[in-house]
Amino acid sequence: ISDFSVLRINFRGVGKSQGNFDNGIGELIDAATSLDWLQTINEIADDYWIAGFSFGAWIAMQLMMRRSEER
Repeated sequence: ISDFSVLRINFRGVGKSQGNFDNGIGELIDAATSLDWLQTINEIADDYWIAGFSFGAWIAMQLMMRRSEER
């Protein structure tokens, strides 16, 4: 597959990421900002997949509910 990008993020306060856990509010902002950045890096991509595990899956679903145009 050409023109395919992958971005894996750590939420704030996880691993070497700065910040503190924000009960999903800040983490959703982090995920949305990351998706915005990825879309500017690969503007010709037609599709974007968002995935997560456990808390990350919950954030992914929250992001997709707010970004219905991404479906």
